[in-house]
Amino acid sequence: MIWKPTLGESLRLMLAVGLALGPAGCAADATAPDAAVEPDAGASPEAGVDHADGGRRDSKPVVFVEPAWVKVAAGDFGMGSPTSEACRREDEDQHQVTISRAFDLGETEVTQEQFQSLMGYNPSFQTACGVQCPVDWVSWHEAAAYCNALSAAKGLPTCYACTGSGAAVTCDPPAGSKLLDCTGFRLPTEAEFEHAARAGTTTALPNGAIASCMSSDPNADKIAWYKVNSTGLPRPVRGKAANAWGLYDLTGNAYEWVSDWYQPHLGTAPLTDPVGPTTGGQRVFRGGAWYFNAEHLRPAHRLAFAPTKRFTFLGFRCARTR
Repeated sequence: MIWKPTLGESLRLMLAVGLALGPAGCAADATAPDAAVEPDAGASPEAGVDHADGGRRDSKPVVFVEPAWVKVAAGDFGMGSPTSEACRREDEDQHQVTISRAFDLGETEVTQEQFQSLMGYNPSFQTACGVQCPVDWVSWHEAAAYCNALSAAKGLPTCYACTGSGAAVTCDPPAGSKLLDCTGFRLPTEAEFEHAARAGTTTALPNGAIASCMSSDPNADKIAWYKVNSTGLPRPVRGKAANAWGLYDLTGNAYEWVSDWYQPHLGTAPLTDPVGPTTGGQRVFRGGAWYFNAEHLRPAHRLAFAPTKRFTFLGFRCARTR
């Protein structure tokens, strides 16, 4: 059943990230997306057949399609944003982070084709976009389950303890830093995602400064599908320039679940291989999306929601410790 927010949730969401969203000092709750992009409760995706487990299966089988991978080198970077950065939010505490181990990261967001080929269903609402578009309408748990299935398909250990299947699956990671010790596929940590998105840069956007938080931005246009240039739809992956490390759509197209529980303040102390709090109520997602303004494309920008929630603008990609 497609989730429809209550009136209270709708007001909270719209206050957080809607059209009124601006630089620091504007709308308050930076952890929630805009309810306006959610389909009506009676709506359904354009293709497929509904099943009891919440998944959507096409009638013909699909051969397993593996994502392409990019090796992200270990290194140090400044996580968060300086107080002088345009569009900055209060939860972007700047601090030095060391990523001590290289990791593989999906070259793109997991596509609808890749998800369908491995999981046997396509949960996406945005099916009219095509199978090369990011999979959407996935919970954090479904994203983790896909990473597990990918590990199993490659003969690797699974990183999550999952029960159930389809939209009803629930997954839990190993405690703390043990997630990084897993040699199978997993969701990237928040720090790994930002490290990869920055690709060695320190500017507000991975390819330079940000000129506009709310309207068209010349640097954003080169690297991302976002509110100004997307015409209100997601786009096939690799449609914009890759960043300096060969990764596509880490900014824009679809927001992406990461592994961490949300914490409102990251602190200013240096950290090595941070994995976030051990418990929480909301999982982080990063990277901006086709529905949102340019400020969401900044590598420092953070949002979060309950891991059971699904949105038409939210997908994921997997990582693997090398």
